[in-house]
Amino acid sequence: MDTKARVIRYAQQEFLYHGYKNASLTRIAALSEIKPASIYHHFPRGKEEIYLSSQQAELTKYRTILHQLLSTTIQLEDYLLQFASWYFEQPPMNMQIITQMDMKALSKKGQGYLNQRLADYVFDPLTQGIQHFHNEFKPGIHTQRFVGVFFSLLTSVASAIQSGYDRGEAALSDSLNMLLHGVLKIEACDSPPALCYNSTPRPIDV
Repeated sequence: MDTKARVIRYAQQEFLYHGYKNASLTRIAALSEIKPASIYHHFPRGKEEIYLSSQQAELTKYRTILHQLLSTTIQLEDYLLQFASWYFEQPPMNMQIITQMDMKALSKKGQGYLNQRLADYVFDPLTQGIQHFHNEFKPGIHTQRFVGVFFSLLTSVASAIQSGYDRGEAALSDSLNMLLHGVLKIEACDSPPALCYNSTPRPIDV
């Protein structure tokens, strides 16, 4: 592994655990076994360039797996389940922290670059993959909103598993099942689908 790749590797860990604002180039240099000043030989623009390079290296893996899964799965549920299983095997990537905290510390140019990479490498490929299974959706489902809900679910389940509140496969399977199939009993009625559920109040024990 060359020096630049080694810096990116350890930078990913540093930014993951400390966030952009609190990440230390000194720690990254020490882990990479180079002098702090040498970092600027490989990344002349310093911390922001290292951060963006490390994020792109990580995001590239997302685009690759999403394209691979699209060619090997034939149902939406399998596509999402396999991606989620892969996602949980990767170093945690908290999109909320990236977009709401790290992003604010970047320059305007850096923000634009990262936003574009998130779209090109994660959200657009996932949206296109889900649209491939559009025939499985109910009419009127907004694909991009579904992608947002799905990613929020992944983040929540990952947090629960890491905190020890839930178990991996069971948490993933149950959560995905609730997302795709709902939790309410659907009853035959002539109302819009959103209103067709069992609304009978449950008896109260006294």
